[in-house]
Amino acid sequence: MGPPRRWMGRDLVADKLGCRPHEPYGVPQGLPARLGLLGGVSRPAQAPPSDVDHVHSGLRHTIRWVGLELVQGEEEDMRACTFCAIAEGKEDASVVYEDELTLAFMDVNPAVPGHTLVVPKRHFPDIFSLKEPWGSACFLAAGRVARAVRTAFGAEGLDLLQLNGRVGGQTVFHFHIHVVPRYPGDGFGFFSKRRPVAREELERHAARIREAMEEVL
Repeated sequence: MGPPRRWMGRDLVADKLGCRPHEPYGVPQGLPARLGLLGGVSRPAQAPPSDVDHVHSGLRHTIRWVGLELVQGEEEDMRACTFCAIAEGKEDASVVYEDELTLAFMDVNPAVPGHTLVVPKRHFPDIFSLKEPWGSACFLAAGRVARAVRTAFGAEGLDLLQLNGRVGGQTVFHFHIHVVPRYPGDGFGFFSKRRPVAREELERHAARIREAMEEVL
């Protein structure tokens, strides 16, 4: 087990929104009555990417689903999934938002400043396997993060991107939504070369988004 996640402003957020304290990672039976804000953590930078999506892990997974039961595939099981490890607090990330079903954190290889990822806490390889209530919760969270990103960075537009399968550009096989703010002349193209960003800069960006979250909810 990794070190416990360090919360920032938890009591302030709970008082503001009337949210329950964070519950342990698990499989809730329905959508939460309220979605809460959580602070971030200070974490070291990760390795630079080498492909079109973003690299939090170079591992690949073959996962098949039987109902809601996960069955290990031929390559790597979900224990090798970096996004699962982040959701469980075992891997580093600059977290901007969390509720009972979802987590949002800064992309380690952002296309533009403010590029954020939204993931379900339960492992689903792609949109084809995504189940309720995690699907609805992810898109609801993406909308909230999008409003905060626009406020925090003064973006004039915003793209929501969601990739599936290797041929579709997916490289981390845990369903996720890219929240990408857009600026005039930003030159953004999803398949353009992207640069790694130091953890300190990601933490500054995450702090701006967390602050904006309190304004947009």
